Amino acid sequence: MGRAAIWGGPGRGAERALDVGSFELYMGAGKIGAYDDLEAVCINFMSRARDTLYVAVQELESKPIAQAVLDARGRGV
Repeated sequence: MGRAAIWGGPGRGAERALDVGSFELYMGAGKIGAYDDLEAVCINFMSRARDTLYVAVQELESKPIAQAVLDARGRGV
């Protein structure tokens, strides 16, 4: 879990530090409507989870992504 702290630092004002652990940012295709394989990106990301995997979705219609979640559970994630 990430943590944030604010402390008085050198000079004026306070400095901020934010530790969010590791994350990946995927922007997708450079043009609207252009092909991207977001499903493969998600599956690859989930396949590398080792201890925790948080998933927040309204619906899940992709069987390969659902399988990746189940596979992670099978690995003890």
